[in-house]
Amino acid sequence: MISCRHIQVFPSNIEGTVTAPSSKSYTHRAIFSSLMAKGKSIIVNPLISNDTKATITAVKKMGAKVSINKQDAANDILLVYSEKVRHYPWFYCRGSGTTIRILLSITAMFSKPTLLYGNKSLNRRPMGPLIRALETLGARIKSFNSMPPITLIGFKKPSTKEVVVDGSLSSQFITSLLFIAPIYGLKINIESDIVSKPYIDITLRVLEMFGVKIVNNNYKSFIAEEQDFKASTIRIPGDFSSASFLLAAGSIGGKIKVKNLYSNDVQGDKKILEILRLFGAKTRIYDNEVIVEGDGFFEPIDLDFKDTPDLVPISSVLAAYARGKSFLRNISHLKHKESNRIASIISNLKRIGVEARYKDKTLIINGKGKVIGGVIDDYGDHRIAMSFAIAGIGSEKGVFVKNILSARDSYPTFLSDLKNVGLKFVCR
Repeated sequence: MISCRHIQVFPSNIEGTVTAPSSKSYTHRAIFSSLMAKGKSIIVNPLISNDTKATITAVKKMGAKVSINKQDAANDILLVYSEKVRHYPWFYCRGSGTTIRILLSITAMFSKPTLLYGNKSLNRRPMGPLIRALETLGARIKSFNSMPPITLIGFKKPSTKEVVVDGSLSSQFITSLLFIAPIYGLKINIESDIVSKPYIDITLRVLEMFGVKIVNNNYKSFIAEEQDFKASTIRIPGDFSSASFLLAAGSIGGKIKVKNLYSNDVQGDKKILEILRLFGAKTRIYDNEVIVEGDGFFEPIDLDFKDTPDLVPISSVLAAYARGKSFLRNISHLKHKESNRIASIISNLKRIGVEARYKDKTLIINGKGKVIGGVIDDYGDHRIAMSFAIAGIGSEKGVFVKNILSARDSYPTFLSDLKNVGLKFVCR
């Protein structure tokens, strides 16, 4: 793994084959499910990153025994042995929104005080809809403006079997409640249109792998009977979110094959393949790999990103290479990610010579068919750092990326994988 704090990316020709990193979303959910199940669970090919390490630390504190073994040259296995979920008084969740949000519901199962908090970025992430839902169930919660640090005292038994939650800000609030729904036999009612629905599909798929069946009433409500999690073996698929950077690199600067991507996966970020086709890149999809090639000359796009917010930063970079205006719609929830991604994207596009503005929940990017280059700021956000590193591949003068270390939150081998297929950069 290459360790650079800052990098200068130069125009590059991308050519070769890469194995996509494992899915962060599946890994988080599998680890928490293993905690909730009694016995030994085996997670094959997990993603070990800053964010998932926060989840591993959390389940250890709650009584699970966790070890990482090498299965073979290509695959790790995570062994999680759990007998009983135990209370622990505090959790530092690093920068992981998934960790703290799922933990909030699980720790609410204890009528003892618990403190949950994270780094500066995480402590700006909104938690209001989940807090209100858990308070309805009987939890007592204290926070400042519904953001971490959060102190709660939970319940031995919920005060009601039905709870209402708003999913218009993040689907993670629903995912969090789904982890305790089978413990108490809850019905979760959704009072708004849900953003990022495919992440709920991932949650339901993982829960089913651990023996939990939940009825999905067209995303209007979710009904769970009382039931136990069952220890399981699960193989983590490749991550389309992280692979989007690799695929975009190939579309700007040559040709790339990305393995460990499965065409039948429920990940919403499979949409990157449609996005690349709309921009004009050539894509070929097989059962477990994708090939993309392009010359960096793109057509502008007009597309809805309500369910795929993590693809907005890299799509914005691709739009910078298009000739004409691209419209990335329904992205207001990006204000509440690791950074205000709307502001971060607009600022960094201007730094590399591209005009952009935000209006009516839409990011409008006036692409010029080229990127001059410049110095960008990651704003403490891994997807911003990685996206604008990709921008340097076809740039005229190169792109300097501050704090590429943030890529370790979700994709620790980002630089080494790209170096192997031709990315030219120097550490600064």
